[in-house]
Amino acid sequence: MASRLIGSQLFRRAGIYTIANAINSGIPLLLLPVLTRYLSPQEYGLVAMFTVLTAVVVAIVGLGTHGAITREYYLRSQDEFAGFVGTCVFILAASAAALLVLITLFSQELFAVTGIPEHWLAATVLMGAGQLLCSIGLAIWQVRGLPAIYGAFQIGVSLFNALLSLALVIGMEMGWQGRVIGQLAAVSMMGMLATMLLAREGWIRFRFSNESARQALRYGVPLVFHALGATAVALTDRTLIANMVSLDETGLYVVAGQIAMAITFFADSFNRAYAPWLFENLKNGDQAVRRKIVIGTYWYFAAVLLLAGLLILAAPLLIGIVVGPKFSAASQYIFWLSLASAFGGMYYMVTLYIQFSGKTERLAAVTLTVGALNILLCYALVRLEGGIGAAQATAISQLLMFLATWWMATRVIDMDWFFRRQSS
Repeated sequence: MASRLIGSQLFRRAGIYTIANAINSGIPLLLLPVLTRYLSPQEYGLVAMFTVLTAVVVAIVGLGTHGAITREYYLRSQDEFAGFVGTCVFILAASAAALLVLITLFSQELFAVTGIPEHWLAATVLMGAGQLLCSIGLAIWQVRGLPAIYGAFQIGVSLFNALLSLALVIGMEMGWQGRVIGQLAAVSMMGMLATMLLAREGWIRFRFSNESARQALRYGVPLVFHALGATAVALTDRTLIANMVSLDETGLYVVAGQIAMAITFFADSFNRAYAPWLFENLKNGDQAVRRKIVIGTYWYFAAVLLLAGLLILAAPLLIGIVVGPKFSAASQYIFWLSLASAFGGMYYMVTLYIQFSGKTERLAAVTLTVGALNILLCYALVRLEGGIGAAQATAISQLLMFLATWWMATRVIDMDWFFRRQSS
């Protein structure tokens, strides 16, 4: 009875996350046919490069301390937890200021690589910091089991972003800059709103603790390297296409990636509900429950791969309807990027075990290794095959990331994956 109750609660929450993510993912998908008619492939490529640099900023700013918040919720009282989160916010602010100085000093070099005008580069730091404030709020609502609030906030950020982007791109004819300003304003303002709301409710207390800072940095700094490795896997393709092929081709590639993101949306929806449930059951150590978790995980893998197959079959029709003739060449990338998204979704499932164990340095080792391999593989395949080589490299790297992380998970948590390993 208890297991059925837990299961029904899990899938009820997963359903709420799925609906929220469907709306949240649907908003940029609805934007796609509009923006692809008002922005050229080159402008879309500039937006993509801004996103790439912002992702690098997100990987570094805050020094990964926000990643400890989910785990610390289960280990501290509310007052201690609120102080821990406040310390993480202080670290985020200090690291953002330092990163802003660095980006200003190296603005010419960054312009040469990304094509983003120098006076726009600082905006990536503000956007990255805003994204992390939003992530902190979402993480707290997630672990507290409040999917409705989580979903409402998530949708609010996307809706604000979309409406402002449309007003600036169409109404004021600001081109790619309008899209960037829409993204920046949405995440920055909503990130500050989430912080103020949670502080008022007592879930963030702005007091700096040396003990909390040491704990957060010990957990978080390895996650910086993990995030950089994951960023290398996720974004090397766009950077190399922009520099070795063209910004126009980058725009086509990004559009295909947005369609393939439908799989990521499904995986993320389930993961949001699954992570707190998994952590609670891993803490209890019930081997019978763990056996059921393993079986359920295999079913999840099958579902993700099936979804990728369906998306590959439907892609030609989707591209024809959604993006218009200027971006029809994006269809060539769908097969490989759908596989990459499926392997990424499977990776999300197994990485949770390493996060729960607290042995994040092992996760960093995997992602840095695969990230470095991805850069070499992507460079070689882009030289040989152009943009399609980048998609192939991304799919291979995501598969390697999943397999290596799964193997590592078997080393840190005792689960019967049918090839038993001892915990270490």
